[in-house]
Amino acid sequence: MNVERRADVLVWQPSQAMPPKIQLLCKIAKMTKQQAGNALQALLDEKMRVFAEAFVDGSRRLFVDDKGALVHPGEFGSYREAITHDFLRAFIPQRMAVDSGFVVTSSGRISTQCDVVIYDRSVTPLLQNDYKQRFFPLESVCAVGEVKSVMSLADLKAALRKLSGVKSLRDTLYEPRYVHCVKEDGLASEYEPHRDERDQIITFLICEGFAFDIADKIEEVLSCYIQEHPQYPSNLRHNFVLSIRDGLLTYVHHSGPLFPFPTKSTEVVHYDNTSEPQRVAVEGSPEGRNRLLATIQLPGESRGRIE
Repeated sequence: MNVERRADVLVWQPSQAMPPKIQLLCKIAKMTKQQAGNALQALLDEKMRVFAEAFVDGSRRLFVDDKGALVHPGEFGSYREAITHDFLRAFIPQRMAVDSGFVVTSSGRISTQCDVVIYDRSVTPLLQNDYKQRFFPLESVCAVGEVKSVMSLADLKAALRKLSGVKSLRDTLYEPRYVHCVKEDGLASEYEPHRDERDQIITFLICEGFAFDIADKIEEVLSCYIQEHPQYPSNLRHNFVLSIRDGLLTYVHHSGPLFPFPTKSTEVVHYDNTSEPQRVAVEGSPEGRNRLLATIQLPGESRGRIE
């Protein structure tokens, strides 16, 4: 695959064959260095299977009636958030914790409510109001995520822009003390969240599925960051989007491995885990920074269909 030297590749990996929600998460696990069949891989597969089934089927058995109507939507959302929190705890260091709440800065800026906040518990004070809503100092926050149900295109664009707003809070941090990226010595080691995506908070979205064909709407999804004010630069884009029913939207490094950090120059490929990624056309702004327009072309009859 001919990839520009500095470009990352934005990969859309749809689910197919066996139950989509289970197959997708198993595919992600198999992209690690663990060999299929060993004890650790079996444990990861089981955790992902339980998470996917509880997120989609278990939650609907509890909160959807016989006519398909949602009962107690507030509890439905809270249940899925709790499932996601438990799932993430299996993959983070012991010193980190998972909760929901608001991110606050030393200057008094407060984020919108965040479904998932991953933070360093060893340096985070317990700040909460009378309604038990928690507030997390920006300095100790590692990642922020959103948990959604079935999303329309407008829902997805709004959620991604919301995550960019939270991510932008880190631009006000003069120097990280607890959670930061350790880079090589020299200029590359400087803390520059306004231009280096590795210095930013990780942002992600997990949902049940899309109510539209994501393969045909990639261009519009990626351009949501610049379609309205405020416009968000490339370093504030999402790190990954996981649809349990549809697939994984993330980035890979030009050399091959997953590298879930958006860069100024990105191209889009479609990957179904059975063939080589299909390269597509992409245009950037003259500076190669903020503007990204992409079209995705799928091979043969798979065009425009996510299974």
